[in-house]
Amino acid sequence: MSTDPLDDEIKSFILEKIDSVGQLEVLILLHKHPERKWTPLEVSNELRSNTGSAAAQMAELTKKGMINCETGPLYGCSGQPLVNSALIQKVITAYNERRVSVINLIYEKPAERIKNFADAFKLKRDE
Repeated sequence: MSTDPLDDEIKSFILEKIDSVGQLEVLILLHKHPERKWTPLEVSNELRSNTGSAAAQMAELTKKGMINCETGPLYGCSGQPLVNSALIQKVITAYNERRVSVINLIYEKPAERIKNFADAFKLKRDE
C-alpha cells in the first residue's frame, strides 16, 4: 500500500491546473454553490481575500475551463459542461480530507519548476 495519500489522477490535475491555494479555494467555493453566480467582490468577501486577487484567480479558472464567466462579470459552475468536473470533485474531496497533502503539493510545484529551469542550464562535465 502506498504511503502517498493522493492518487496520481488528483496529483496530476493539481500540478497541471492549480497554481495556488487561493485559486483552489476559489474553485472550491464556486463548486460548493453551483447554481450561484459570483462577483470577484463577493468571492473576496467570502474568502477574506483581496478583490483583485479573487478576480485574477477567477479569470484564470475560467481560462482553464473550470468555471464559467458571464457578463457582469459573474462567475459560476452551472451552464456549459466544465472541464473535468468529476475530477474537480475528487480534488475538492482530497482537499477537505487531506488538506496538508494537497497544500504541500501546490507549494512544492514552484520549487520543482525552478529546479527544472535551473537544471536546463547546468553544464555537464566530460567524464
